[in-house]
Amino acid sequence: MARENQGLQIALIVFVMLALILGVTTFVFYRQYDQEKGKALAADQEKAKVAKELDAAQRDIVELKRILGFGASDTMQVVGQEVPKDMQLAASLPEADRNYRKLVQHLNDTIQKKNQALAVAENDKANLQKQLADKEKEAAARIQQYEEEVKKAGADLSQMAANYKKTESELNAQKDRLLTERKEIEDKSNQQIKSLQEAVAARDKEIKTARDVAVRYRDEAEALQHTTFEIAHGKILWVNQRTGRVYVNLGEADGLRRLMTFGVFTSSSNDVSQSEKKASIEIIEILGPHMAEARITEDKPGNPVVPGDLVFTPIWAPGRRVRIALAGFIDIDNDGRSDLDRVRGIITTNGAVVDAYQDESGKVIGQVTRETTYLVQGTPPDEKSSREMRRGYTDMINAATRNLVRQIKIDELFQRMGYRDVDRVTSFGKGARATDFRVQPPPEGVPVSSGTVSPLFQPRQPQRGSRSTY
Repeated sequence: MARENQGLQIALIVFVMLALILGVTTFVFYRQYDQEKGKALAADQEKAKVAKELDAAQRDIVELKRILGFGASDTMQVVGQEVPKDMQLAASLPEADRNYRKLVQHLNDTIQKKNQALAVAENDKANLQKQLADKEKEAAARIQQYEEEVKKAGADLSQMAANYKKTESELNAQKDRLLTERKEIEDKSNQQIKSLQEAVAARDKEIKTARDVAVRYRDEAEALQHTTFEIAHGKILWVNQRTGRVYVNLGEADGLRRLMTFGVFTSSSNDVSQSEKKASIEIIEILGPHMAEARITEDKPGNPVVPGDLVFTPIWAPGRRVRIALAGFIDIDNDGRSDLDRVRGIITTNGAVVDAYQDESGKVIGQVTRETTYLVQGTPPDEKSSREMRRGYTDMINAATRNLVRQIKIDELFQRMGYRDVDRVTSFGKGARATDFRVQPPPEGVPVSSGTVSPLFQPRQPQRGSRSTY
């Protein structure tokens, strides 16, 4: 009797182990399915991460094989063949509980119960013998039931394998479709980008053409209305070369101010912007509505100032306020220090208005508008300049271009307005500059003999008693 019970226990244990193996196989298959699905979805974006996770998964599989009693070199085919056999031992367990952990627990519980039953059986042999026939009948029915459950589990496992293959095929098809769609989207995006770039290039070309037309119309309108600032404002009426004083036909009624400086150009200059300055003057006294006295601050001995010469400054016009914007680092004496405040003072002294400028940090103070006459450029920023200075300079240049504002270098501005830095002091010691001590040629250049003598030249003769005219 004990041997028959032992055989029944062994059969039960075998069935439980088969059920446990079936659960583990199902768990392994589901785990591999999830891993493969995750790999397929993340393959294009996280290759490095997938490789790492795959390596970890391989280690997990090896460890899981070890825990289940398989060797590291055993394939899933071997595991798949053994797990259903083990899971046959768990045929009595629900489908959700058919795994090795539940199987072990179930076997342990079964063994405990059987041990208790054996203890009771020893005490109740008589009762067990009487009930043996019924138990054998019941056992046969249960065995038949277990066999049916095992067959059903095998059929379910086959169905799950078929479903897995079907799902894998669908996922691969979906992956191929997504890759095709992505390529189509990339091709379409590249085509759209190309179209947009062509549209932007065409738009930039149209903007440039429109700006050129606007500049041409502006210049034509100024020429028709005589409002351009490249036409001289006045002229020299009288010159005293001995005292270095001149008189101009501009005065109080024209809005002239003392200390304003002008460039002097020959009377034949139709456009002073295209002519060379011959001298510079500074207004020292307003004598009347259209009369003022000025002193010559710079001239050329070979080309003196004469009556009829034209006077011009780009930052002043009779009856109108010229508006100036200053961009970049302003240094008019090349000493490496900012002369912004000084230049602003010079501009306002000459009757102009400063619309905008960059302070020491590069921040733009004010605004460049369509009313701005000139954008005066100082030293442009370089890679060593602050980000604020570079951004502000670019913004002012773009605003001037957008509003059709004339752009001029600060040296050219001062040259055309006749300004001369008469207050500059030569420094010695640490702040000295080598260029301050070089021999400078005269403004008209070093005279060079041509080697020929004019036929008008007459040899000098001794005086013969004639009266001097001086």
